[in-house]
Amino acid sequence: MKSSLILSDDGSKLIINVLLNIDKSFIPQAEYAFRTYFKILRLQPRFFYEFCQEEIHIYYGLKRETESKIQIYCDQSTFNFFKEKKQYEEKNVIMSLFGGEYIPFLFSQQGDIFTHNKNRVKIRKDIVASAFYFLSCWQEFTSKKPITVEQRYDYHESLQYLLNFTDIPVVDRYCQIFRVALSLVFDTRNISTNWKTDKKLALSLSHDVDYWGYGSVCYNKPTMKTEKKKDKSTELNNNSTKRIKCFLRKLKSPFYSAEKEFDSMLNHEKKLSVDSTLFLLAKTSYDDTRRNYLNDESVKKYFLNKVKQKNIAFHGSESSAFDFDILKKELDEIKQVNPNVKGFRTHYLYFEYQKLFSNLEKAGIQYDASIGFRKNYGFRAGTSYPFYPFDIVNNRPFNVLEIPFTIMDTTLNSPALLNLPYFLAKNKITEFFEKMAKSGGHISILWHNNTFDFIDFRLWGQLYWHLIKWAKRNDVWICSLHEMYEIWKES
Repeated sequence: MKSSLILSDDGSKLIINVLLNIDKSFIPQAEYAFRTYFKILRLQPRFFYEFCQEEIHIYYGLKRETESKIQIYCDQSTFNFFKEKKQYEEKNVIMSLFGGEYIPFLFSQQGDIFTHNKNRVKIRKDIVASAFYFLSCWQEFTSKKPITVEQRYDYHESLQYLLNFTDIPVVDRYCQIFRVALSLVFDTRNISTNWKTDKKLALSLSHDVDYWGYGSVCYNKPTMKTEKKKDKSTELNNNSTKRIKCFLRKLKSPFYSAEKEFDSMLNHEKKLSVDSTLFLLAKTSYDDTRRNYLNDESVKKYFLNKVKQKNIAFHGSESSAFDFDILKKELDEIKQVNPNVKGFRTHYLYFEYQKLFSNLEKAGIQYDASIGFRKNYGFRAGTSYPFYPFDIVNNRPFNVLEIPFTIMDTTLNSPALLNLPYFLAKNKITEFFEKMAKSGGHISILWHNNTFDFIDFRLWGQLYWHLIKWAKRNDVWICSLHEMYEIWKES
């Protein structure tokens, strides 16, 4: 017979007692990983650090016979690894089959994931340290290449790229393993990871507004010197395409209105009964003047009148993620449109994890949406769910919620990135949605406002509408990032 768990005082959550019998240096990191799991599963942890009279449900520590129902493997070498700020080597990752997928485990032993008898479960993989490694973006923290305002973290160095699991939310899978272990020995009928109105998958929507009036002129000529292409036929084709686009834009120009273009996108969302979050550029000194739209009082007025204030977020310049003074200056600008702005995403995804969240916390930003790979769709921090990033210097979570993005339009269509043909991208992303719908979790899609321009991007705006309609047909909870933030904060 399975054991029962007690409820918290308010009756809303089941309480789990966890004993951490580990090196003191790793206790904050272990608690952080557990709390991430408990948040997803809507459970309440109580941590203990020595053997006591209380019933211990979960034991995470060095080998020892205990009365706890669940024991999670760990090894002393793991604590030394983090003390020494090492980079985890690809050759040491163990790939094990779980739920039909090969899942990477770090700091773990070979063999089965579980051993189980009537009363006890042993998880033979260190799902605690493994989760911390990905959630903290430890591989970026220990990268030998500097991460600066001019150089992003190199995706090709990541374990996700090297072992081809970018599209698998591995921390979500560790959490599922944790839940399976709980269900083997406890009555877990009250445990649910479902979203609002009991939906298994959530889809959050956002737009980076990188240009205003992008379709009013011929802007296909390069504004900076670029290397000459060696393939002359390709160069001729590109030039021909640019001339055609310029011709079409001249035909359209007398009828073009930036406001009408934006209205079209917002009205289409309204017809589908969905909301999105808009990230507005606050810097007003770009060389490309189409980016300096908040200098224009009529544009400010447009956003004040046409967009719900809660759906306006802060799209910081590349430098703002590295320099607090620049961040603060730009934040003051965006507050002219939304005085209570809560969300942030850095332009071009230039950031260094520790510096970014330190600056955002200091500035009072409540949530960020920058963590995602530029060169592929998937899970940069290993999870699809919102989470609190970890401050490695001060050994605590940052007080800023991360809502990781999963798919960006530019990743799919840019010649410098995946460069997928439209119909191939549509098939791949639809398959990805179908896979996520089976396991549950969260997908966040980022579509730039200029991607809805038919002249430059043809069908790519249609992919956004296709994904929303797919989600509505498949009983997915669709929300803005602000709604996701509010729901997560309250859960």
